[in-house]
Amino acid sequence: MPIGAEPASAATARFGAMATAEPGDAVVARLEATGAAVVTDEGERTEAGRDWWPLAMVWARDGEVPARPSVIVRPTTTEQVAAVLHIADETRTPVTPMAGRSGVCGNAVPVFGGIALDLTDLAGIVAVDDESLLLDVRPGTWGDELEDALRNQHGVTLGHWPQ
Repeated sequence: MPIGAEPASAATARFGAMATAEPGDAVVARLEATGAAVVTDEGERTEAGRDWWPLAMVWARDGEVPARPSVIVRPTTTEQVAAVLHIADETRTPVTPMAGRSGVCGNAVPVFGGIALDLTDLAGIVAVDDESLLLDVRPGTWGDELEDALRNQHGVTLGHWPQ
């Protein structure tokens, strides 16, 4: 959903005063060297600055976003996630993990800027133990797709979709 009637890049960040300094070109280059996709486009960063928090939806109508990450990183492997987190730790760059940003409480809002770690490319069921009802699922798995697979392939449900 676009932010207000203006382009996303025109949105004002409500929590901008809390943001840390943006990582410099050297940090962005290190992030790119991990092999993960790195996005610095202002419009995409603005879109990544919110989830389905009702207050954020109200702000969006007024051309505001809760916060804006400095960079979006989209890993496709756990090794890339580890490399990104190592860089973030070394450079003291905040990381906000996010996948579908389907939360309604603001948990995927990158309040301190930094890296928005978009995990949507890490999706799918790894394993289901039908006897103990334990599930191993990757973080970017969409709830509706997870429920469909669990029902169709295992005859079980999480019972959490929709929220």
